[in-house]
Amino acid sequence: MFGSSAKAQFTKETADTEFKKLQKYFKSVKDGTYTYTELAGTQGNTKIYNVYYAVSFPEPDALAKSGKLKITLAVQAQDWQIYGIRLDTI
Repeated sequence: MFGSSAKAQFTKETADTEFKKLQKYFKSVKDGTYTYTELAGTQGNTKIYNVYYAVSFPEPDALAKSGKLKITLAVQAQDWQIYGIRLDTI
């Protein structure tokens, strides 16, 4: 899932810890809807895209009822990898 560039910035254990923190506060995503994709840039023959989703959370004790999920992807021909994931609450 994560490519070599992302893996160079953090370990699997660090990623697991961060995802567990998100789960602690939001438990799960109730609903998600694709909103749009933008070309963020290029690096040689690799294209970097930001893919956006509107999300809502089911738990009444969550920190927010909704948010925006941004997934940054690097695409080179038929290969892709995740460069980053960001969740902004509304």
